[in-house]
This record gives sequence, structure tokens and C-alpha cells, in this order.
Amino acid sequence: MNRNQQDFQEFSRFVESTPRDTRPACDRLIEERVRRDICPRPEHIWVRMAVIQGVAGAASLAFCPQFGLGLPEHVPFLHAIHQSAPLGVFYFICGILFMAGGALLSCLLLTLDERRVIRRTHPVFHLLFSAMSYGALMGLGTEGFVLHSLLWIAGAFTASAGLFGAGGVLLTAWRSQGVQ
Repeated sequence: MNRNQQDFQEFSRFVESTPRDTRPACDRLIEERVRRDICPRPEHIWVRMAVIQGVAGAASLAFCPQFGLGLPEHVPFLHAIHQSAPLGVFYFICGILFMAGGALLSCLLLTLDERRVIRRTHPVFHLLFSAMSYGALMGLGTEGFVLHSLLWIAGAFTASAGLFGAGGVLLTAWRSQGVQ
């Protein structure tokens, strides 16, 4: 028996059970909790996403050859891209790598109701977070030029918004197949 069938059977037993009187204060608390779970506030979701993106982005700096913040031996693949790709392409790829993990983690860690609530505003979130991340990275001392750095924001936004949306589609498809 899958999870949906178990939930349905539990709900059926609840409906068929004898009614119990509860205190009005308890009813209000339950209704408020259900309302908060079904319709979470967008600001709270944005904060959760910012924390997830921030932690994942900070973790990605461990592999970044530009800032010297990470592992003692950086990833050779990134060094090869840095040496062989045009600077604009390199920054675009860096933006993608910096934001991709956080976007996928956000999508996996947010509930279905949270993703539903922010469906219309998540591109704005990703654009703002990409710009704020860029500002933070500039504070760390990147050597990029403004034009090339704007490509970093484009890569960060593309990865963040695109992978968050793709993750939602995949999760919906998996859940419709019974995967939890």
C-alpha cells in the first residue's frame, strides 16, 4: 500500500469516527496551523530560500579558483575553463556553478505548498539573489570587469531560476508516480 492509500484510509477512519467536542481556542489554533501550512507567507519562503542558496553558494566557493577561499588543491576542470574559455564565458559558467546547487536544494527542501506560493515570484527572487551574491563576491575582490561580471549574473540567474523550475517539474512528476 502506498503513502496516498494510507493517508486516504486514515482520513476515512477519521470521518467515520464519532465526533468530539473541542474547545473553540483549540479549533482556532488548528485552523491557523492548517492555514499557515497551506498558504505560507512568501517572505518566509524567500528567507528560507536565501539561507539555502547562501549555504550552497558558500560551499561552492570551496571549488572556486578565483578567490582562494577553498580547498588547497582546486578542481582542475575549473582551472582549465579559466585558462581556455573567454573571460565572459568563464564568468557565465561560474555564475551557473555558484547558483545551481542552491536552486536544486531549494526546490528539494521547500514543500509543495511553498513552491506553489512562490511560483510567480521565484524568478524575481533568483535575479535579486544573483545580484546580491555578485555584490558579495565583488567585496571578496574578484578581478572581473563590469561587462564580464554581468555575464556572471546572467549565468547565476539562468541556473538558479531554470534549475529551481526544472526541479519542481521533476518532483511533481516523481510524486505523481508514487515516489516520495
